[in-house]
Amino acid sequence: MAVTQAVVDFDVATACGVELSGTRHETATNALALQPEGVASRVRLARGDCAADDAWTAGGALHGATVVWLCSELFNDELMCAGACNRMAWGL
Repeated sequence: MAVTQAVVDFDVATACGVELSGTRHETATNALALQPEGVASRVRLARGDCAADDAWTAGGALHGATVVWLCSELFNDELMCAGACNRMAWGL
């Protein structure tokens, strides 16, 4: 998982992964459970839409994010634009 890698390789204080697919979210949750406590305690996993406004507002999974990385292998132009436009609107 990229969020775990961010903690292990780059020593970020916290990392948050947002997954739209319930199956992939469950897989990530199970994989996180296998990590050492020092890593797992710094990772948050959420199931949702990272392009949705509520992901970025107060209480949202990505509120306060300072760095965002999107794995966009399967994202179409519409989704990428929605994500980029949303981030610009929130000042990220």
